[in-house]
Amino acid sequence: MNNLHKQFRNPSKDFRSAPFWAWNDKLSKSELIRQAKDMKTRGMGGFFMHSRDGLETEYLGNEWMDCIKATVAQARKSGMNAWLYDEDRWPFALRRGPREIAVDLALRRIVGGAQHHARRLGLQL
Repeated sequence: MNNLHKQFRNPSKDFRSAPFWAWNDKLSKSELIRQAKDMKTRGMGGFFMHSRDGLETEYLGNEWMDCIKATVAQARKSGMNAWLYDEDRWPFALRRGPREIAVDLALRRIVGGAQHHARRLGLQL
């Protein structure tokens, strides 16, 4: 019971809060890294990066991918989890073209391979 009490008082990253982080402005790697560090100091175990209305950086463009890479690197450095919620106002699983497949493969390289890749589910009506 003593060990359980210690784990409850100081949980690992997998048992801490992880906010749904809305990216809805012109993205800046330095600002994203600052915010990720701030989440760590406030006890978060990770975050879900998600584009939202108002995003001025091209969704899935080179600058977007650079921001993802920098933020994932900061999460690793800080001992946090980082997830990419990869929809931008449409269900990604229902819209898979060559660009999306290329991005999918690029994200696998960024986060360390297929074992870290979440499976997509589609709904057919």
